[in-house]
Amino acid sequence: MSIIASWAFRQQPSASEIEDTITKMLTAFEGIELFVSSGDNIVILPDWGLPVAPETGINTMPAVIAAVVNLAREAGCGMVSMAGQAADGFDFDQALQISGYAQLCEDLEIDFIDLSMMPTATRPTTNNLAQDNMQIYQCLLQADTIINIPKLKSENGNLFGGGFINIAKGSPDLALMPLPQYQRALVDLYDLREPDLTIVDCLKGDKGYQQLPQSALLIGRDLLAIDIVLATLADADPNNIEYLRLAAAYAMGDSQPGDIIILGEALRKMFTDKQN
Repeated sequence: MSIIASWAFRQQPSASEIEDTITKMLTAFEGIELFVSSGDNIVILPDWGLPVAPETGINTMPAVIAAVVNLAREAGCGMVSMAGQAADGFDFDQALQISGYAQLCEDLEIDFIDLSMMPTATRPTTNNLAQDNMQIYQCLLQADTIINIPKLKSENGNLFGGGFINIAKGSPDLALMPLPQYQRALVDLYDLREPDLTIVDCLKGDKGYQQLPQSALLIGRDLLAIDIVLATLADADPNNIEYLRLAAAYAMGDSQPGDIIILGEALRKMFTDKQN
């Protein structure tokens, strides 16, 4: 059974409300201490890459990142950094400035690692769904804890922002793959280095990609279960999403609604209603 903690907000929350809420939700997993130990090297993977303002809802909201960093530091972690790269055709530093992440890094006194400039290590894949070997950025392999913070993005029944998609940045191999191979490679990558904790930012933005009645947050450990829930909430059939179908076939998490426990009345009801 997989547990997903959720929280729906009646109105757009403040930074302090976000941190308080994440703290409460983490009690379902015995707190942040289950994932972060004293001195741990933490790498955060935000859903980031475009030079757009925070209120658009395209990148992970900076307030969610700040809340996680503060909680990790309260748990006594060591170094905390973020990792990602600008979308194709965009300048890394410009994207940092416009998105508000440059100010975020300054305020939190953390580094943002440009993965496009980082060394990789080659690891053999277990299931060889896309290829026999895969490159993974060394900073992710060396991290004690990876916290995955995707942004829910969906439109017209298509899920294009979620847990699996956000970990694709962990390997440069996926960047130029055609879609069928890319979806298989996502499953290979997850099997090689799954995130320790995933916090999904479903806070509504101006662009309308968070097609839920209310802003929300989700927290869980099972990425397959999380994306099954996100796909259902986005009116997408999880059975038609190849990487979810493959992850379920290879028993990489819970995929049946009866095996997924959602804590939080609003999203639990929404998930159940969409299942019926």
